[in-house]
Amino acid sequence: MKKGELQRAWQIRVELEEVWPPVWRRILVSDRINLLELHEVIQEVFGWEDYHLHSFKIHGVEYGDPEHDDFDIHDETETSLRALGLTPGESFTYTYDFGDGWTHTLRLERILPVQDRKRLPRCLAGGRACPPEDVGGTGGYAEFLEALSDPEHPEHDRYLEWVGGAFDPEAFDPKDANRRLADRAAARRAPLWGRVPDRYRNAPLYDPSVWGTAATAEHTATARDLPLRRDMLALLGYLRDHKVTGTSSKGNLPLKVVAEVAAAFVDPPAMEMRLGSSVFPARSEKEVWPVHFAHILANGANLVSGGPGRHWRLTQRGEQYFSAPADAQVWVLLSAWWYEVDWTVALHYNIFGDTLPSQVPRSALTLLKELGVGKREQLEPFVDRLIEEVGWRWDTEQSDRIREHMELRAFNLTSFGRLLVDRLR
Repeated sequence: MKKGELQRAWQIRVELEEVWPPVWRRILVSDRINLLELHEVIQEVFGWEDYHLHSFKIHGVEYGDPEHDDFDIHDETETSLRALGLTPGESFTYTYDFGDGWTHTLRLERILPVQDRKRLPRCLAGGRACPPEDVGGTGGYAEFLEALSDPEHPEHDRYLEWVGGAFDPEAFDPKDANRRLADRAAARRAPLWGRVPDRYRNAPLYDPSVWGTAATAEHTATARDLPLRRDMLALLGYLRDHKVTGTSSKGNLPLKVVAEVAAAFVDPPAMEMRLGSSVFPARSEKEVWPVHFAHILANGANLVSGGPGRHWRLTQRGEQYFSAPADAQVWVLLSAWWYEVDWTVALHYNIFGDTLPSQVPRSALTLLKELGVGKREQLEPFVDRLIEEVGWRWDTEQSDRIREHMELRAFNLTSFGRLLVDRLR
């Protein structure tokens, strides 16, 4: 935008092609945003999960994420809406999930002066629910709706279980869409990746003179065998030896990289989820929890730097990690987990608000200090005691996920863990 040009708002109607009755949304966005940001708005107002690739086609030109080598497309982050030169009445397309092939027609209805820039983007209106992810495109969605509407249909129960117990194709509330837009904006202001903790800025990985001989031979052996430490070395080694660029929308590792890193882990995590007889392949880093957790820890410990559209590379601390003693390597991970990682990443959605209750770290540390040196404590009853003391109430799936997060994957609160807890005092 040239200096002095006023910001304008585009009113756009977005409608899914080949779906009847129509699934549509009317949105109002700034003409200053780029096409990646428009993609994010569409995802939120429809209710898509942003698991798959996407592209725009405008005046015969295709725009998307150029990091995906299979496609010869223009960089969506370098093109603003204003630069497209569209006029009211013109249309273009947005395709999401090249497997299911969800094509959306976007028609520019009006170009308006901006009255309140704080209220952009927003959803003005819409109709009907977004189809479920991976339902099989328009044909699969039609079959899905037919099965749900007929209790005698042979696929009725399976589809009902798959979709989570209920689905109303007529349901849509603009307030929900605008809440998702607000949540996306908040997440963008506080991104998961890229923040360098002050305690790690220009600090060496560890100080040998301080570390000394504090760890016994047993502790060192425990640390050396810890799967998480070995998995961290696998992740850092991969990022050191390969050029890896974070996804343009989230900054996560591309799925191909996730699969290759996962294969190098001590206990390689599955790249798919099974639900009954159905198999659902992972669609993002976040769905492969052990890799995502290791990545979060590496970022929190300032071992790596990167983010949306940026090259993930090792920091100076990350380079030092390879030559540090095994017990120091584990201490680095525990310290990052304790001080720098938001424990709410272990949940599918935020049940705490902006931060964890203040009693969580205090209660966790109190319970950890009660463990006897040399005594092996089972993780599950320990976390159950923490949940009870803090007063959390959640379902089984959420409890399992927070346990995985607290476990440091294989830490299991051994005597070595007790030694490290002493260092937190």
